[in-house]
Amino acid sequence: MGVTYIARISKPGYSVYDPDPKNFSLREDTNSPKAFIRGSVEAPPGSTSASATVTHNLGYKPFFLGYMVRKANNRAIPVFRGSSDNNQININSYWVEWPPSWGGYTLYYDIFYEGGA
Repeated sequence: MGVTYIARISKPGYSVYDPDPKNFSLREDTNSPKAFIRGSVEAPPGSTSASATVTHNLGYKPFFLGYMVRKANNRAIPVFRGSSDNNQININSYWVEWPPSWGGYTLYYDIFYEGGA
């Protein structure tokens, strides 16, 4: 007899054995976001912004995330501006006072696509 594996993350206060799919952040039998393109742009020390235009050609406006990571302490900061259309995303970071002690940073982005599980 084979072993059945499951992948579940329940919301706070709920068990992974809860029968209601609404009580999960991730569940193996539901359609979850899938990474399509991941990338990054380096910003040198002293820079106050970095930007990227990424072509995806998905034919719809996808969900995407962007965040910066400080080189000085490897800490992530979710600060960015972005827009998308059916073929590309435009994303840029912007920090009003970027301390030189942070030693520059990297702007990361993730584009997700729709589709079956």
